[in-house]
Amino acid sequence: MKTRKNNIFKEVYSDYYDLIYKRKDYRNECQRILNFLKKKKVNKVLEIGCGTCSHSIILAKENFQIVGIDSSEEMLKVAKKKILHHNVSNIQLIEGNAEKINKLIHEKFDVVLILFNVVGYLSNLESFINKIRNFLNTNSTLIFDFWHQEAIEFSGPSKTTKIFKRDESELERISQGVINTKKKIVEIKVECSIFKNKKFIGKATEVHELRYYCIDYLRKIITKNGFKIEKFEDFKTKNIGPQKKNWSAYCVAKFLG
Repeated sequence: MKTRKNNIFKEVYSDYYDLIYKRKDYRNECQRILNFLKKKKVNKVLEIGCGTCSHSIILAKENFQIVGIDSSEEMLKVAKKKILHHNVSNIQLIEGNAEKINKLIHEKFDVVLILFNVVGYLSNLESFINKIRNFLNTNSTLIFDFWHQEAIEFSGPSKTTKIFKRDESELERISQGVINTKKKIVEIKVECSIFKNKKFIGKATEVHELRYYCIDYLRKIITKNGFKIEKFEDFKTKNIGPQKKNWSAYCVAKFLG
């Protein structure tokens, strides 16, 4: 999917990224991932769209060998600092477009993770799933979270304004979404204004076009490409299916080889 950007604050926004998502419970999400992987033999993990590596760092401390891919040089710069801070040595980072993964990866993994709704940005999820088959061992696991159609069309997006402060700096983030039911896309406009010592520095705007998915469609394309669905599960609550009041859900699938 497209992301239309004003790049004035690209580096600054990456620097603020972890503050913006400070309340995101990465530790709980990683525990859910570990629960999905119980009784499975796991050594090597590929995280596609690793961002600043908050998930990867937690999972690396479980002694997995992690390879993280992200297209943002700025995000990976932040990730490298965090990896050093946490004294983690078992994460390898690769900068590149996930949809060109065939040119980036030349080994096989026990798990592929696609988190934080990265699948919403993919131009063709079925084609992408077909590609990642090349990097999975037989009986390896694919785990991704996604926005599901029933919840999106039940509640719809709302306008939000959030302010994030650090030292003398402040970032105001306003986001508002519009649903295109024909294309199954939520178009989200994000405006970020930056202030320093209460003085306005400038504004940047991004428009994110994020795809949402019908669960029956996901089941069809995943099984068609050699996987067995193990579960669809609500993102917030374990052991229950996707819920109408929560946009996000997990998919866990086993690659049959």
